[in-house]
Amino acid sequence: MTRHIADTRSAPGREKTRAFFEIARRQREVHPATMELLRRPRPEGERERLEAFMRIERGRSV
Repeated sequence: MTRHIADTRSAPGREKTRAFFEIARRQREVHPATMELLRRPRPEGERERLEAFMRIERGRSV
């Protein structure tokens, strides 16, 4: 039986390494839309609303 073509390993090339580092660099950057959402002011009463939802989720009614 012969070996499958995927069973052979090729020598790592510069292009593969460069592509890997490019992907890693992009993942470290924060998307501009995410930054916009983080900078946006919070609406009034947001904290109280979140606390009420968390209280209900935990099973507390009062």
